[in-house]
Amino acid sequence: MSRIHRRSILRALAGSALAAPLAGLFAKSASAGPGQAAAKRLIVFYFPDGVPSPGARDLWSPNGSETSFTLGECLKPLEPWRNRCAFFRG
Repeated sequence: MSRIHRRSILRALAGSALAAPLAGLFAKSASAGPGQAAAKRLIVFYFPDGVPSPGARDLWSPNGSETSFTLGECLKPLEPWRNRCAFFRG
């Protein structure tokens, strides 16, 4: 059985603490206005501990600018919704 190291836990907690304020921003933008249907789905890809490998980064992340980009091989199924997707890396 593999051990969980303290640094891994601290890194995950720090990431959660940094992401927590963003949750309110997404909730406000996802809320429906009068006469609109509520947002129904959220898809999150999380790669812990450096996965995917640096050679596979192009498969899982879009290439190009913020508005003009091409989706990687693994993201091709999201093509119909590309204008409604937000991609973060870091």
